[in-house]
Amino acid sequence: MSRLSELIAELCPDGVEYKALGDIEDEGRIKLGRGKVISKKAIAATPGDYPIYSSAATNEGLFGKYGKWMFDDTRITWSVDGGGKFFYRQGGRRYSVTNVCGWMQVASEEIDAKYLYYTLSNEWSKKVFDYVHKAHPSVIRKEYVLPLPPIEVQREIVRILDSFQELDDALTAEIKARRKQYAYYRDELLKFERERVEYKTLGDVAHTFVGLATSVTKWKRPSGIRLLHNSDIQPNRIVIKNDEFIAPEFAERNKVKRLLVGDVITVHTGAVGTSSVINEEYDGTLGFTTLTARILDKDELSPSYLCHVLNSDYCLAQIAKMSISDRNNLDQKSYNRMLIPIPPLEEQQRIVSILDRFDKLANDLSSGLPAEIEARHQQYEYYRDRLLTFLEKEV
Repeated sequence: MSRLSELIAELCPDGVEYKALGDIEDEGRIKLGRGKVISKKAIAATPGDYPIYSSAATNEGLFGKYGKWMFDDTRITWSVDGGGKFFYRQGGRRYSVTNVCGWMQVASEEIDAKYLYYTLSNEWSKKVFDYVHKAHPSVIRKEYVLPLPPIEVQREIVRILDSFQELDDALTAEIKARRKQYAYYRDELLKFERERVEYKTLGDVAHTFVGLATSVTKWKRPSGIRLLHNSDIQPNRIVIKNDEFIAPEFAERNKVKRLLVGDVITVHTGAVGTSSVINEEYDGTLGFTTLTARILDKDELSPSYLCHVLNSDYCLAQIAKMSISDRNNLDQKSYNRMLIPIPPLEEQQRIVSILDRFDKLANDLSSGLPAEIEARHQQYEYYRDRLLTFLEKEV
């Protein structure tokens, strides 16, 4: 029998009490609140190194740095407007939260703050908050009904889940190192002496065209011709975020913009310059607000090689110097002006072979470290749900 099973058998053999978050607050065992408005003007006027957390679900919810701070104790924060995701803020560090961010503070020795965070996160994974159904403190008081086992049981669960998190952190650090290594070798392999390698503009070696405009939205259908978004394009691969399709008759009228195998598709708003090659799976799709290069002579220029070049610091540095519109878009003329080093095809294939191996290890979701991390995430979520599910005690 595990230590956790022993504790449950000893301390709560008849089950565990479940309580609504609002009831726990009414009992004075936790406190709920919201942050305050912190404008960009205020941040500029009082620069500093104290983090500000807001409604973003990515990058730990970091909004910016500030010269003032609100808290230095342990709290749980969550995004009110942006999906309700929870974050654990360890005490001993000064920080602030904005008005679109809620905070929760444990005020009882019977509740472990980390246990509360894990339990809330587990329940959050089963809910949907959006810009209509927002995660206001008054809303989550009713939304969340949580198990409250004895504190010894809570701490043992935290110990187990922390061990999962430590392994995940180690794998994440490893994948960051691998991606840094990949970027280094990519940029080194793509350094050529001008006099030894011919440089041509992208417009000289490829036919380029702009993807569909926003008017396409009225032609969206539950099925039909797949539509690729800028957000689906990642370096050297396409990862579909949401399945979207447009009417075949609309696609037929725009067939000159159909993406074919070997086309190199590039983000032109957002993560500008990010590029991927169209493979067989996406043959015949259409791009939404994208730029595409169709290579004129594949005996001169390999699509995979071009994709690695476009994703390199060499091309991203060119993009940074180009005239970009007030909407931060890379226009077609700028795209066509990018200078591309073109070594012999055999050398291109050698470079691609090396970089593809690095890229697969660091970025491929079906193999390498990303696949292992995804498997660990699934394992973690499974055990978290198991650990935080108890027999409910009859009241």
